[in-house]
Amino acid sequence: MPEQQTGVVVIGAGWAGLAAAKELCDQNVDCCILEGRNRIGGRCWTDTGADGVTPLEWGAAWIHGIKKNPIYDIAKASGVKTKEADYEARTLWKDQPDGSCSQMSLKEADKMWGYLMNGKSGFKKYVEHKQDDVDNDWTLQKTVDAFLNKINATDEQRRFMRYICDAEFEQDMAASLDEISMFWFDSDGEFKGGDVTLANATDSGYSAVLKHYAKDILHCVHCQSKVTAIDYEHDDGVVVTYTTADGASHKIVASAVIVTVPLGVLKANVITFNPPLPSNKQLVIDRMGMGVLNKCMLLFDDDAELPWPADKEWIERIVTGEDPEKPQGLWTEIVCLRPEGGKRILCANTVGHIARKLEAKSNQEIQDSVMSELKTIFAPQDVPEPCQCVITKWGQDEFAYGSFSFNAIGAKHLYHRILNDPVDNKVFFAGEACSEKYFATTHGAYLTGIDAAKNAAKHCGSDKKGPAKLLQKIFG
Repeated sequence: MPEQQTGVVVIGAGWAGLAAAKELCDQNVDCCILEGRNRIGGRCWTDTGADGVTPLEWGAAWIHGIKKNPIYDIAKASGVKTKEADYEARTLWKDQPDGSCSQMSLKEADKMWGYLMNGKSGFKKYVEHKQDDVDNDWTLQKTVDAFLNKINATDEQRRFMRYICDAEFEQDMAASLDEISMFWFDSDGEFKGGDVTLANATDSGYSAVLKHYAKDILHCVHCQSKVTAIDYEHDDGVVVTYTTADGASHKIVASAVIVTVPLGVLKANVITFNPPLPSNKQLVIDRMGMGVLNKCMLLFDDDAELPWPADKEWIERIVTGEDPEKPQGLWTEIVCLRPEGGKRILCANTVGHIARKLEAKSNQEIQDSVMSELKTIFAPQDVPEPCQCVITKWGQDEFAYGSFSFNAIGAKHLYHRILNDPVDNKVFFAGEACSEKYFATTHGAYLTGIDAAKNAAKHCGSDKKGPAKLLQKIFG
């Protein structure tokens, strides 16, 4: 349990919280991190398979853009091996009328993609025109439907466009097309360079990078400390209430607090603010989107005969689209992983409405649905049973209530900035959802954590060890 007084309380030990605490320590500001989980990392967590060595990324798995990306620099300094993604190493399958699947040539797919997306009358040009009308936002679903009608798309083109939308938009935003803002869906920035993964060998993954980064501040972290209330009505500081694993309630006073919990937690109102947050900030919290991306990770023994090509990293499928509830299927993007020293892994992803619905299913039912997908694609070849299956359900996670933020219909891009704004220069906010340029990324979370810490330290003034008068007032 932390002391009753500190300079700044940081809530959450993900990338934003750890970056904030490290910056505060560098500025000689006393701080502590209150983390509800029994570990650091938040939505970054590398577990191991039943063999104790195969790395499994439950949450974040990528570093997007490696040039001048601080997370990539930290990963390299940690010694964790990275692997650049090869988006051309994919195999694409298309449903046939008889219920079977046939492989589509990448040359044919690239030609269709180019026509629908990049041509003079393609979707990108259509969206640019629609985005000129700043007062008339549409969902991406409505926009895609209108575009396909405008070009008199064939059934085959409609099916392929549905595949593009799943691969290009829904998977990236962890949301369904009818949730995503047409006007703001592409408003994020990015670092240049390729994307890399981290869980490529034993003792690797995001958790290994985090532990390296946080090694000097782990003494500041207090796990299984769930914050329930933030009282900032006092002139000289804040009072944070939290519960520990034994159910006991505790209070700590500080000059300031940095809130780094995920947007989903703020939307769930599980932390009480006194006074309530300003109406404009609460409106932003309510309107911003929190996506859900879940994984079903299948592990296979070394001697298992697998029907998919060993040199491919992606298995993708274009479905018939006949089921309105799941027009692009359940598991149409599958990543092939081969960590050194570990089991071979197939990681099937699902997002948005379907991901939320599947969370109500049992793990066995979810595993069966992925196996059914694989058997349909690779029939008549046999698909062996996995030796282990690991499933995420981020929408039900009480410390996240989702995977990462996106620009929802009815929201605006500047909402990220408003969410990031401090309240009374005592309550500061950080996390990926607070990043106007890099939301939905680990580097976005990291950068907002540093900025919030600098801002909080500046307003702490001489109370770098906490407000003594408020301590006396609260505890006597």
